Amino acid sequence: MTAENNEVNWKAVIITAIFCLAAGLGGGLTIQTALSKYAAWVPIGYGVTAAIFTAIAALILMQVLTAFAKK
Repeated sequence: MTAENNEVNWKAVIITAIFCLAAGLGGGLTIQTALSKYAAWVPIGYGVTAAIFTAIAALILMQVLTAFAKK
């Protein structure tokens, strides 16, 4: 992959952010669906999983927008 705009491949960064959002929601739903009949704490696990990956995606997207704003 070639680097563009200040040696950063923005397409890869944005794809990673989208993957993190999908992983957070999908992973959280999987945890809740698979384990909800076994433990009452599963909704907490869903929330933690979704929050972690959503935070990662938000940080990545914030960096992208900041870099574009500086241009």
